[in-house]
Amino acid sequence: MRIATFNVDSLDMLTKSDISLDDRIRILRPQLERLRADVLCLQEINGQHLPGGGPRTLLALDKLQLPIVERT
Repeated sequence: MRIATFNVDSLDMLTKSDISLDDRIRILRPQLERLRADVLCLQEINGQHLPGGGPRTLLALDKLQLPIVERT
């Protein structure tokens, strides 16, 4: 079993840099896939507040389009 952990440095819909989320994903996703991890633990995933309140969602993580079995 291959386990990997990766710090994505504040993965969010709004970025503090000039690099858009879509550009970051184009670079990040192939790197994560190359790990071929059975278990992939991502750090610094930011949740987004939706209009109208309610719990935060993980829109930026969803844009990565990785096969996700469980989120904790």
